[in-house]
Amino acid sequence: QEFLNCWEKKTKFSLDFNSSNIQSSFIHRSFKHENNIDLDHNEKLEFLGDSVLQIYISDKVFKLFMDKKEGELSKIRSALVNEDILSELAVLCGHEDSILLGRGELKEKGYKKSSILSDSFEAVLGAIYLDGGVSEANSFLDLVILKYEEVNKVKFFNEDLVRTFDSKSQLQELVMKNFKTTPVYKCVEVVEDDKKVFEIEFLINEKVIDSIKHISKKKGMQLLAKKIIKRNIFQEKN
Repeated sequence: QEFLNCWEKKTKFSLDFNSSNIQSSFIHRSFKHENNIDLDHNEKLEFLGDSVLQIYISDKVFKLFMDKKEGELSKIRSALVNEDILSELAVLCGHEDSILLGRGELKEKGYKKSSILSDSFEAVLGAIYLDGGVSEANSFLDLVILKYEEVNKVKFFNEDLVRTFDSKSQLQELVMKNFKTTPVYKCVEVVEDDKKVFEIEFLINEKVIDSIKHISKKKGMQLLAKKIIKRNIFQEKN
């Protein structure tokens, strides 16, 4: 009940925690594997929630950016449903305190991993859709997005997100244009403070331009690319 009160306070949306769908949406595979429970883990609900989210975002983007071509609309949609943003929405809803994880994932602080958070957000959305239909799912998303805008002081449906979303692709285009070659990312997994992290290097013509350490290879590459773009090495070259 304490969790439900916290959820409703944060999202202004009521959940029926007597619903087996809602209960399952917070169960990670690792918890199900370690505990003898009747409820399933949340992966199938995540699959459903992803589809519900895609339709919702597609509809909004289509109506808000009528002047854009299909390819541009796809880029905007991709920028709005990426793992980082969905994990932010999950945190706004209190998922860090509510996901049920196995001992291994708890030790690795899985409740802070963007992949687990984003999956749980989609799973809850799938559960809401099953219990209440499209209108309930859309109402939930409306409220969470409003919360996102209030906290971040920025419009959620914002074209600027596209420019910052895929820094890796943007950086590759800049390197190809300025250096006439394809950049290379080198990733090595290391153990640091009893945790596995990736050492990621970015190279142009076999020269290391910059590096970063991150628990996620994919996210680390994006952050490194964004860091290098901010350095403006292309002006230096010219």
